[in-house]
Formats: sequence, C-alpha cells, structure tokens
Amino acid sequence: MSQPRSVLITGGTASLGYHCALNIARQHPEYQVILASRTNPHDAAESINRLLHQTNVRYIPLDLSNLAQVRSFAHTWASEQLPPIQTLLLNAGLQFPGEVTYTPDGIESTFGINHVGHALLFSLLRPHLCATARIVVTSSGTHDPAQKTGLPDAVYTSAEELAHPSADSKKNPGAQRDGAGQELSPRAAVCLESSVAARAAAVAIVVALMVLLAALPLFAIYLYDHLRRYRLERFAALPQLKPSVVFGHLQALNKFIVAGEPKRHTDIVFLEVARHLGNPPLFALDLWPVERPLAIICSHEIAEQVSRSSRALPYSLPKSPYFSRLRPLLGPNSIITAEGERWKALRKRFNPGFAPQHLMSLLPCVLGKAWPFLRNLDHFASSGEEFRLDEVCINLTFDIIGAVTMDVDLHAQLGQDQQAELVQLYRHLVRTYRDRSIFERLWCRVFPLVLAQRWNLTRRIDNLLTERIKAKFAELKPASAAAVPSPSRSVLDLSLQDITHLDADILAQTCDQLKSFLFAGHETTAILLQWAFYELSRTPRALATLRRELDDIFGADSPVETVRDMLLSDQREDLLARMSYTSAVIKELLRLYPPSGTARYLPRGSGFTVELPDGRAVCLDEMVIYNCDTIVHRDGAVYGPSVDEFRPERWLGDTDTSMETNHAEAEANRVPSSAWRPFERGPRNCIGQELANLEARIILACTVRRYDFEKVGLGEIMRDGNGEPVLGAKGQYTVKEEEVYNTMQVTAKPVDGMRVKVRWVDGASPLE
Repeated sequence: MSQPRSVLITGGTASLGYHCALNIARQHPEYQVILASRTNPHDAAESINRLLHQTNVRYIPLDLSNLAQVRSFAHTWASEQLPPIQTLLLNAGLQFPGEVTYTPDGIESTFGINHVGHALLFSLLRPHLCATARIVVTSSGTHDPAQKTGLPDAVYTSAEELAHPSADSKKNPGAQRDGAGQELSPRAAVCLESSVAARAAAVAIVVALMVLLAALPLFAIYLYDHLRRYRLERFAALPQLKPSVVFGHLQALNKFIVAGEPKRHTDIVFLEVARHLGNPPLFALDLWPVERPLAIICSHEIAEQVSRSSRALPYSLPKSPYFSRLRPLLGPNSIITAEGERWKALRKRFNPGFAPQHLMSLLPCVLGKAWPFLRNLDHFASSGEEFRLDEVCINLTFDIIGAVTMDVDLHAQLGQDQQAELVQLYRHLVRTYRDRSIFERLWCRVFPLVLAQRWNLTRRIDNLLTERIKAKFAELKPASAAAVPSPSRSVLDLSLQDITHLDADILAQTCDQLKSFLFAGHETTAILLQWAFYELSRTPRALATLRRELDDIFGADSPVETVRDMLLSDQREDLLARMSYTSAVIKELLRLYPPSGTARYLPRGSGFTVELPDGRAVCLDEMVIYNCDTIVHRDGAVYGPSVDEFRPERWLGDTDTSMETNHAEAEANRVPSSAWRPFERGPRNCIGQELANLEARIILACTVRRYDFEKVGLGEIMRDGNGEPVLGAKGQYTVKEEEVYNTMQVTAKPVDGMRVKVRWVDGASPLE
C-alpha cells in the first residue's frame, strides 16, 4: 500500500485558492488537502467535503503576517504527524495598496505576508516534503516585469491597462511597495541600491562562512560514520585483528611488527598474526590507505580454491596489481604477470625450454658452472675466512640461468670487474627493491627518485638483452632455412625456432621473458642452497643420512670428479631418481623457507567466493588474495607438533618435488598435496620449477660430502667446554642466541646473507 500524501494550499478558503483546492480534492481523493488561511468565513473545508462526499479536506488556521504563528503551524504539522507533502502551493493574495502597513514583526505587510511568511513556511516544512514534491509560488497580480510599477487600480477595462497602468495609479505608496514585492516572485531578487547590495553581499559571505563552519562537524560526523561502516562492517564476516575506525588494522599490525626483529619478512609477521588469531583458515587486513585490503590465506584448502582453474577463470584468478611494482625487473610482457590467452601463448612458446627431458640435456652445462662454485668454496676452505654464502650461491645460479636461457657465459663467479655488464646491472636493480617500511613506501610515492633509478637500469638491461636476441635470431635464421638443427639448445633458441620474422612485439616479449627467467631462475635456487647448507650444518642426523645416500649412489669416498662423470653418463636419470632423501631435504627446505607466495585480485562485482571449513561462503572481491605459503606450510593441523622443525623424513615415500605430478593422495602420504606449494599450484605454477630442483640436487651431490659449513654470527651454534656443539632435544644443535630468519628483498632471503665459514671434510682436497 502506498504512503498517504498531502497537499497544502495557503489562502485556500476563498476565491481562486478555494477552487484550486476543490479541483485537487476531486482529482486526488487519496490526498489529504490542507487549507491554511487566517480566516475561514464560509467553512471552506466542510463545504468541499459535503460537495464531493469525501472527508479528505481539512482547514488549519495560519496567519502568514505573524512569523510566530507560522512556526506554530509547522510545529502542529510535525506533532500531528500529518502525511508528507506532495504539493506545496504558496498562494500570494493579500494586498495593502492604500497605505503602508506593517506586520507584528515590523515587515511591510504585502511583502511580509506574500514572501517572508511563505519563505519561512517553506523552510520549516521542508523536512516534511516528499522526494518528488512540487512547490508552486503564485504572485499577487498581473504585471509586466519590465514596468517597475505598483498594484494597478482596482477597476480596469482591459488586460493591457492592467499590465501598463496609468501614471496616477503609481502614486499610491502601498501600491509601490506591493509592486516591489511582486518583482521578488518572478525574479527571485531585486538589486535596489548599491549600498544595500554591498551589505547583502557581506551578509551572504558571513552566512556562507557560518554555514560552512556549521557543516564541518556534520561532514566530520558523516565521514566518521562512513569510515566506521567501512572499517567495522566490511570485513565483519572474516577473522581479523581488532580494527580501528581511523587506522583500520595498521596500528594492530604495527604492534606485531615492532614486537619482533624489525627486518623479518612480512610473511613471518603474518604467521604470528595467524597464530594469535587461533590459526583461522584466512584473515583480513585493512591497510587502507597504504595498501589495498588483504585476505591472507592460511588454509591449503582455500589456497587451492584460489589457484585452481574454473569455467569462469580457466587460468585461475588474475594476478594482483602489486606485481606492477616489479615491472622494471620483469617487464610489461612477463609470463609471471600476463593474463588470459596472452599468458597461455607465452607459456606454450617457452614450455619446451623447461621440459624435464630437455633439462636433462643441459646437465653438462649445469655441472660446468658447478666447478667454479667448488673452486670458490675451496678458496674459503683454504683461507678459513668468513664470507657471505649468498654472494657465492647467487653468482653460481646466475651463471647457470644465463647459460640455460641464453647460452652465454655471464662470468658471474669471477671477480666483480670481470662479470658481464648484465650481471652488474641486474644485481644493482634488485638492490633497489630492499625492504621498506610503510612510511618509506609512501615517501617513495611522493618523491619517486628510486623509480627513476630503476627506469635507467631497466633501459640499459633491455638494450643488452635485445642485442642478444637479435644476434641469436640472425645466427639461427640460416640454419632454419637449411633445415639444420642448431647445436645450442638454450631456452632462447627453442623459443625462436618457429619465428620467421622478429618484429617489435616478439622482440619485446622475448626480452621480458629473459628478464623474468633471470630473476626467478637465480633467486629461488640460490636461496634454497643457502638454507640447505645452514640446516644440514646444524642437523647432524639429516646430514649423516644424506651423506649415506650419496655414498650408496656414487660410491663411498668417491671424489667429486666421479660424481660429475656419473651424472654425465647414460645412467644420469636413474641416479637422480635414486636421490630420494636428497629430494626430501629439498622438499622440507622449500616447506620451511618458501621463496614467495602468490597474490591474486578481482574487482568489485566479480562475485568470487571461497568456502570456509565450516561451510560458509565469503566473497573476496576487491581484496588482494594472498596465498601465504609460510603459513600454509606451517599448519600444525597438517604437519603436527614438528611443524617448525627441519625433518626431511616426513617426506620419505612422497619426495615428488614437481607441482605438475605431485597430486596423488597415496595412503602413506600424510600430507595433502595441496599443503605443499612453493612453486604454486594450478595452471599458473612456476615454469622453472624442474630446473630449480635439478640444480639443487646436482649442487648438493657435489658439495655435501666435500664440505662442512659453520654459521657465524646470527644462528651460530653453541659449544660446550670442550668445543663440541651442544645437541638439543629435537636432534639439532642449539644456537647461541637467535636463529637465522628471512628478510624481504622482492623474495624471502636470509637476513644476514648467510655468513659462514667452510672447511673440507676429512679426505677432501682442493680441485686441481
């Protein structure tokens, strides 16, 4: 049923006002028609009701000359809760042409009744108007607006005489004031004299300032209410820290940050928050205006919902806008950030270069780059000096990825003055991505000097890679025309073998993929090797088990040259397949120290929901959805009480380190396949994961029985009075103070560069 409405007519008890009321009441019996007038001599409302056989017309006294009575009328309207006003007809009719008279408030009567009284009435009744209300204002006579005249004579013979009265009729003082009043209705304002106008302008400014000052608290209240609803209601369905109306979760999150090591990786902070919240399947972080809202995924089941393909999203959810910050490192066409069919085409084009069978053909290349690595370790073993393991490992993996992807020797393991320019530029570019505080990020947005530095470095790197691509294409073109296979089998070679014309688009695409492979290809394996040497050095049972396995495969006390020769033989695939404990070590290291998670994003209206363990569905639109591997991999419900311990044995019987094949839920497998995801799962899993696993196995096979590593500084092992390491209850050596932890520099890296000393194992000697 529609809400009752009303029509209010001033001066509606006689003459034109009465007839107007009669017609409205007849045409709209559903409206309540209110007649407001000072007098009601003929009982107008009852007359209309009797005539129409209705009861919807009512009379309420109103004296527009008395502003107090106008206020009383409005109060009556509100107190009686009369229906909302659909039409307000302000009917000007009273005139005092004979002399100048004044209302009780000291206002000239004609002007006061027809205009001031009506203006006040409208203002007071405004809250009671319908959204579609009509306001009708009538004037008290017919006149030509161009004629500044008063009220015409009461007797006239034509409309022309009414519009253009005689000069004598203008002398009446009351009529002159009435005429001035009439000008206000059709024109809304009249400029009388310059002094009055100036005073009015000054008053208007003062009033505007007063209105502004009065509105500021209202605006503040509105803003606070809007922010309160945004902060407190938007994420109410999700687990979260206690939010602040002003700061969201920034304050609460900062308490966790300052409570621990300030340089620790953000994922470690997220892990602490998750455990504080009782290990929920996910939780919300409202970091506006610094960052978009985050949905931190803690459960492997929800992480799987985020990464898998669906009918609507065949290549899983789009990547987060966060990756735009990595454009200088990866390029705008990177396979890491590309979406949809463009990503699919890139993946198809570059997949052959990372296929497992093809990678086996690159074993000589990987082993060739391992030899300078061993010579560098021999140098430090001979000198006994402390060094940063990250430098040595990064130089190794940079050399490997350069050879595998472009068939070039980057000389990364030589002295800095001998390294290829590409290595120096790229490492300089990576250093510009050091971890920054929230306030440093805001400062960089205001004064983006670092962005200019990145742009310059990227330009120089692009020039070097572009020249390499052009040279390789020119080298392959004659061989392709003669149908002669290229002796080189690098990723770049394979990606260009079906290209007949190297246009600008192909050139840019290829350049960006090489940058992406250089970045991801050297970071992941270098970090994995650092953690491997650290954890093995402080876990004697794991080190002994790994050495026994390598003795069984390659022969007890076999030198590294024998390992190399066997891995280059026809038995290499069988030898690598037998390295089950080595694979378990790698898998456990990637569980504890994943290089990064994946961040996805869908805009408002996408309707992306995830199902929680309790069956509830929550929408994650407009949130950066972060599959936090550090939390997923340390889920006590999956990994049990030893969740934070280095225990490779948990993977025996399930040492598959490939995201492509690690799907089977074997009965003996206590860990769901989706609970281990360092290379992410689904269609967007890492293209280079097999290369990283292959590199790690080869380097461990060549080093574990040859060297003993000893941590220096952070994470250093405690020794007893005899200088022997102190073994803890969980089978690991006790550290003196704090264990090593990851920091943030694009990916997760050991905070101190993994400072170590190295010595030869008994029986080992320097390479010749």
